[in-house]
Amino acid sequence: MTTIDTAGIWIDLPASGGVADRFRADQPLGAGLVQIASSNADFACRENNLRTLWEHPGFTDVDGTLDLFGSPSATVLEFPWDAVPGSSAVGVAYAGAHRMRGYGSTGVLPLITLSTRIKAGGGTAGVVLVANGGGRPQARDPYVVIGSTSGTYERKRADLELTLGDVFSRSIAPVVEDTTPPGEPIEDGVDSIVHLWVGVWNSNASKTSTRGMTIYLGAPP
Repeated sequence: MTTIDTAGIWIDLPASGGVADRFRADQPLGAGLVQIASSNADFACRENNLRTLWEHPGFTDVDGTLDLFGSPSATVLEFPWDAVPGSSAVGVAYAGAHRMRGYGSTGVLPLITLSTRIKAGGGTAGVVLVANGGGRPQARDPYVVIGSTSGTYERKRADLELTLGDVFSRSIAPVVEDTTPPGEPIEDGVDSIVHLWVGVWNSNASKTSTRGMTIYLGAPP
C-alpha cells in the first residue's frame, strides 16, 4: 500500500487567533486538521531544501583537446582537474561543499541539476559535473556530462542523482558555549556534505564557451 505524506501543495490553516484560529486553546482537532498540518510540514521540508548551490558567469574560448566521450570512466579520470583555474586549455571550477538533506519524509536526496548555455565553436564541447565526499574527483565518483556541437549558444541541462553513499557524513553535537567549560551537547545528529566540481573542454582544440552556469537542487524523480 502506498502512503501519501503530503498533498504536494500548501493548504492554509488560519492560526492567527480569534474564532477562526483552528489551533486556539481548547479547540478539538479532528483527523482532517491533523492530516493537513502534517501534509504542510512535509511539503515545507521538501520545498525549503530546494535552492541554488552555485553560479558562474562561464568560460570563454576553452580549447583543451580532450576526447572524453568514448569512455565514460575516462571523463573523470583523465580530465586535468589540477589545471590552473581560468586557463584557456580547460575550464575547471570547484563548485563548493554543500549540505544535503533528504527530500522531506522520503529520505531521498534532491536532484542536482547543472544548467548552462554552451557553444562548441567546432568539434564537440563537453561540460562535466562531478559529486563526491571530498578530495580530487575520481573515476568512481558520480558524474553527468553535457555535450554539444552547436556553433551558437544553446541552453542545456543535466541531472545527477545521488544516494547517501555518495556524500560525506559527519556526526555533529552542538553545545551552548556560554559557560566554561561548555555544557553537554544540546542534541546530536548527522550532517551530510557533498563536494561539486565542474570541468569544460573541447574535443579538437576548437573554441568552447559557456555562459550562465548554474547548479541547483530539484525534486527527485
